[in-house]
Amino acid sequence: MLARCLGRHSEVYKFEELHFFEQYIDVDVLDAPPTLTRDKAIALAQRLLTTARNGLFAKVTPQQHRREAEEITENTQPLNALTIYNNILVSETKAHDKRIPLEQTPRYLFAAEEILAAYPNAQMINLIRDPRDVMLSQKNRWKRSLYSDGKVPLIWTLRSWANYHAYLTPRIWVGAVNMAKKMQSHPRFHSFHYEEILREPKACLQDICSRVDIKLEDTLFEVRQIGSSTGQDKPNMTGFDASRIGAWQRGGLKPAEIAICENIAREAMTQAGYRFSSTATPFIGGLLEKVTLLPKVGIATLLNLGRFKNVGKLVRRRLSVQSAK
Repeated sequence: MLARCLGRHSEVYKFEELHFFEQYIDVDVLDAPPTLTRDKAIALAQRLLTTARNGLFAKVTPQQHRREAEEITENTQPLNALTIYNNILVSETKAHDKRIPLEQTPRYLFAAEEILAAYPNAQMINLIRDPRDVMLSQKNRWKRSLYSDGKVPLIWTLRSWANYHAYLTPRIWVGAVNMAKKMQSHPRFHSFHYEEILREPKACLQDICSRVDIKLEDTLFEVRQIGSSTGQDKPNMTGFDASRIGAWQRGGLKPAEIAICENIAREAMTQAGYRFSSTATPFIGGLLEKVTLLPKVGIATLLNLGRFKNVGKLVRRRLSVQSAK
């Protein structure tokens, strides 16, 4: 939502989610990324160009964007994944007569320190949302194929279903909130509450624009209402839908899911200002969640193999972020 909003700015070009960090480069080597062979560099440039122009689910074909990929690698020094990524952001942004590239892959939060160190001019904007609404969204994410006009691959649908679990999703949320707290003193890291933006869009967008040094424009408020995991896209409706706040209270989560979430995320929820429902964990519901945890994790691991440089490291990054004091 926020990316689509800022992407309406006259100086900002919004990219599709490129899923570059962790998938195409290990964030632990950003300070000294390994040099690529020319063939591997061209293949990476083709993949990123295909995603940027045709969407996350688009397949790379042998000649599609080949010429542009070759030109980018010819002018890239040193020849590594980090510089290729940067050059594609810059060239695609200039091609659309814009000045500022905007990449919107959410999981970059867990590599915030490394990314901001690698790109001294980069700004990172983070949104914090009620974990129960996050759970509701993640639980229904696999249904995007029903709500979206575009075709969603079956593997993505299965992966989205497997990645959600009542014991796992709130732990990742806690890790995200703690990472945001850890980064809060960084001058180029900016954290906001999702609910704030929906309630007071003008004040929040003014604050965001001021922090990233762009002027607030009226076009930002004409963002389309699409991309929800729990409802049909409304491309003809624009603006910020405050009814999305507290959507979990109107159904979609089982009592066990709510109770487990509040138990796991209690400290982080309190610090973030979210109230509790005091829902008790039903015995049967709680038992079912425990029984299904390991099978779900196993399926998710298998479905995510090959998508990341190191799946184990990715999981540890999300679950091991310590509470910031």
